[in-house]
Amino acid sequence: MTISEVDFENYIVLREKLREVNYGIWVKIDEKLVELIAKTKKISPHIAPGIQAAYDDLSQGIIATILQGDFPKPKDFAELQSDELALLNEIPESIRKMFNKLFAAYLRHSTNNALVPDEALYTLLVKFRNENAELRYPDAQTNPYLNSGYRRTREPNYDWKKKAPDEFYEYYDGIITCINSIRNFHIHSEDAFTRTQFDLASRRVTDPLSQIQNPGNFIVLANLVILCAYEFIEILQIWIDTQARLGNT
Repeated sequence: MTISEVDFENYIVLREKLREVNYGIWVKIDEKLVELIAKTKKISPHIAPGIQAAYDDLSQGIIATILQGDFPKPKDFAELQSDELALLNEIPESIRKMFNKLFAAYLRHSTNNALVPDEALYTLLVKFRNENAELRYPDAQTNPYLNSGYRRTREPNYDWKKKAPDEFYEYYDGIITCINSIRNFHIHSEDAFTRTQFDLASRRVTDPLSQIQNPGNFIVLANLVILCAYEFIEILQIWIDTQARLGNT
């Protein structure tokens, strides 16, 4: 499957315009990231190297690849598909590794939420939430999520750490699930059995905009990267808020 010459040219123009817009967005986001990282280094110097390493992966690796510098125009659809499929495999994996570094910085010294081998990204997010909840409420006697006799009586399996994150005001945590989904797609779409079973439906996986053989495209990827930067900010801010609650400012 391919696209018309007009659609091909329109897609390339749209892609370049989006890169320009998203880079402008990144410049402002980066200012906030630098501010929050500086705050974190001040209040929690022991985790600073890991956070800096994750930020470097984001800014110097992921953002630089997608939004900065020259981006050669493909000569035809075949080259477009080859280029974009390579990025659609490379960048989500780079994002996954970046978030692993970020969560590891916070959990490396944890007692109750220690790191173990082969943890999914979402599991690391849950451990990060638990770590912050336990730091905020170390005493069961004064924990507002445990003080309700109703909850303890009517819900014997009630886990207060699933409720406490409501106060973190998370908005972009869904990006973690998204990265896991993309990774799972790339892993399982190459599996012989899975591919055989999918082919029984006689459907090709194609992006409706670019027609490349993938559910996504560069434009989706460029927006995903921006959302990841927002999630990075959110994680930094949750930790800073926790430390502020503890008087560590």
